[in-house]
Amino acid sequence: MVWVVGIAVMIVVAAVVALMLMLMMRSRGTTVRVDRVLSTHGAFRCMAVEQALVALADRGDSAAIVVAWSRLEGPLLEALTDCPPDLKPRLADALARCSVACANRAVAQSLMVLRNSLAG
Repeated sequence: MVWVVGIAVMIVVAAVVALMLMLMMRSRGTTVRVDRVLSTHGAFRCMAVEQALVALADRGDSAAIVVAWSRLEGPLLEALTDCPPDLKPRLADALARCSVACANRAVAQSLMVLRNSLAG
């Protein structure tokens, strides 16, 4: 009977450790993506920002969007003149999706202002 309890405890501990590792990897992935974006220039930066925003919108993690946008907004604005015209609709869509997923009203509004400038 004691060994059954021991095995159950080990399973619970393993599940908790696995969950913690998954959460750590998720947040680490966002940081790596933002750093990769910041290391690019010109049209490649627009592409990298679009990919990062799509990933953030897919996750739906409002806090990660706030942190990432605080680092991405300025560099994206600098790179917009080099942004390929066929990428702008996808970038606008990614900005809108992040805005919907973001609970921070100021950041959501900032995302939509940039999105609207691309669309119109």
